[in-house]
Amino acid sequence: NVTAVVRNHQHAAGENFSVQKGPLTLKSFQYGSKYLKTNVEFRVLFCGDRTLMVRRVDIRRNKPKENYVCRSLWGYGRFSKTPKSLHQATLRAAKAIGLDCGCADILRYKNKYYFLELNSATSIDFKRIKDFFIVNLSRLMDKKFPHYKEIKPKKMKEVKLSEIFS
Repeated sequence: NVTAVVRNHQHAAGENFSVQKGPLTLKSFQYGSKYLKTNVEFRVLFCGDRTLMVRRVDIRRNKPKENYVCRSLWGYGRFSKTPKSLHQATLRAAKAIGLDCGCADILRYKNKYYFLELNSATSIDFKRIKDFFIVNLSRLMDKKFPHYKEIKPKKMKEVKLSEIFS
């Protein structure tokens, strides 16, 4: 009798998003998680040992009336420092699945954080996000690949994989 969010394991943005009341039967390519009614969702970007938190905000002009909102198509606003406990939890989660960079989608419900998912590739559609990854990918490369410092170009976009891994 639980209300659950049902998604396909592989999805992009808001595709195949539904909220259903149980009992339900999930297909082998789906997962379900308990629906938490909250208006507070964050994306925590991570790269190496750095994080940056940004809140999801509804930027749609014609906001439809919805019983269950999928914030995947919303924009970002209110960049802020990640609270220490969330910073540490995000890095632990990333490490547990072997990610050095990406982002975590997180809800805040009754003053607790709930991880929705970790993404290995994130949208880089704001200058602040782009700058975060440029700086921290460079730091991460310096740490993981010390020989990279010897061939590091002035601009990251000029790096050729054949130069780094030869």
